[in-house]
Amino acid sequence: IVTVGLEGTGACKYIFNVRGLLRVSAMALLFTVSTGMTALAWKTGLSPAVNHLLGKLYLPLAAVASYFAFKRKYGLLEWLSLSMTMLSIAAFMLLRDRCHYNYCHTFKLRGRDANKLGMPFVLLS
Repeated sequence: IVTVGLEGTGACKYIFNVRGLLRVSAMALLFTVSTGMTALAWKTGLSPAVNHLLGKLYLPLAAVASYFAFKRKYGLLEWLSLSMTMLSIAAFMLLRDRCHYNYCHTFKLRGRDANKLGMPFVLLS
C-alpha cells in the first residue's frame, strides 16, 4: 500500500512480479529454517548468550569457503581480526565453564545454561 501510494499504480507490476519472487524465495526459505532452528534451541533451554556465541562459528567457515569458492584474497589484518574474534569466543566459553565449576563465583549460571540439546539446532541454523 505504501509503495503504491508513493510510486503509483505502475509499481504493481514490480510488486507482483512472480519471477522476482521466485528468485528470492530460496533465500527466504533458508532464513526461515534458520530462525526456526534458533527458536528450537531457545525452547530446549539453551541460553541466549551461548546461542549467540555458537551462532558466530560460521565466520571462519565462510571466510575459508569464500577464499576457495570466489578466490577472495583476505589481508593479514582481516585474518588477524577474524582470529581474534574466534579466540575471544572460545575464551568466553572457557571462562563460563570454569566459573560454572565454582572457581571464581563470578557468574550465577542456572541449570538451563548447561543444556546441550539446543546446541545442534544453533549449529544447523
